[in-house]
Amino acid sequence: CSKTKVGFGIRFDQSAGNWVAGWAFPMNQETEEQNESGTVHTEGQFTIGEGYPGCPECKAPSFFRCGCGKVGCWDGVSPTVTCPWCDHFGTLQGTLEFLNASEDC
Repeated sequence: CSKTKVGFGIRFDQSAGNWVAGWAFPMNQETEEQNESGTVHTEGQFTIGEGYPGCPECKAPSFFRCGCGKVGCWDGVSPTVTCPWCDHFGTLQGTLEFLNASEDC
């Protein structure tokens, strides 16, 4: 979470060639560490599904990927963000084209 710096996960499903965010869930530190060890590079168009509940902490309805490679929640309005992982402050630009994500079974 960009406000509380508490980690959370986002569930993406593939639909018509797009990766659609449909679910967000809180993660504890142990789960975060396990997921960092096995990541896959995922490319495509990333969209937010109608049922996406937003960040579990602050309910922000969207997200961004920082240059450090990590994802933070975004209010969907402000043109600037601060990464909750590396504290980089910047202006959003472009579209999300890839993520390094963990796979679940």
